[in-house]
Amino acid sequence: MSELANLKKITDILPVRYIEEDIGIWRNENLFLGAHQTNPPLNKKSLQTTIINANMVKNFLELPLLLENPPVYSEFGSIPFWDFYLELCFQSGCSMAFDIGHYLGYCKSKDLDFSIPDGKHEIWSFIKTLHISGIKSWMWNGIPVWLDQHSDPYNIELMEAFKPTIIQAYNTDNILLEMEGASIEVEQYNINLVKKTLAEVSENDNKKH
Repeated sequence: MSELANLKKITDILPVRYIEEDIGIWRNENLFLGAHQTNPPLNKKSLQTTIINANMVKNFLELPLLLENPPVYSEFGSIPFWDFYLELCFQSGCSMAFDIGHYLGYCKSKDLDFSIPDGKHEIWSFIKTLHISGIKSWMWNGIPVWLDQHSDPYNIELMEAFKPTIIQAYNTDNILLEMEGASIEVEQYNINLVKKTLAEVSENDNKKH
């Protein structure tokens, strides 16, 4: 609670609109973006625990809270991904930050093709921001896992996943390009690739109408 209290002191004096946090389980104090983070299994216990925690943080900070789907190393829960996050948003009163690369990792861990709900699914009303980052497969203790690689160029597979997502994400306020540690050349490449992809999506949409 002391860390939340310190955060509230900061958010109280800055023009902060909302707070984002992924729902991963952090196992090693202040380390960031590594194999110390474990995604919670998509089961009823994780769901209820996350709902309680999200409500506590939201009420303590007195700010809207956006819950991000974390990186996925393996998935043993029985609740389908979209059912889990829809129920989480409903019961917590929070919105969602949808990380496309993290979801792509989830699909790969389940040996599934990348797929998202159609535009009528209620989850899209809760998704307020999209995250994009470089992504690659790493060997972790002999197991291949898909992880964010923020310093890497975006690849075609990620952009092909981004296209249908941006079409459905009608309630999204912004797109976060995660590029910590990237060179200026990689940053410019990524920005141009996203702009090109958005232009292609817009052009195709105009042709339909």
